[in-house]
Amino acid sequence: MGEGESGLLADPERPEAVAEAILRLLSSPELARTLGEGGRRRAEARLWSRVAVDYEAVLGGIASR
Repeated sequence: MGEGESGLLADPERPEAVAEAILRLLSSPELARTLGEGGRRRAEARLWSRVAVDYEAVLGGIASR
């Protein structure tokens, strides 16, 4: 996850830091939307069907050496 790209980082051991991140999202719908879109793009890029194609390409390249 990229800070400010697909989410916000907060130390789970510091409840105040988690609360600050939540409040930041609640007070900025545009930021929440941007992070949501970034998270979706990140998840779509790692769909298992795509991962399988990536692995096939890597393994095919190794096998052809």
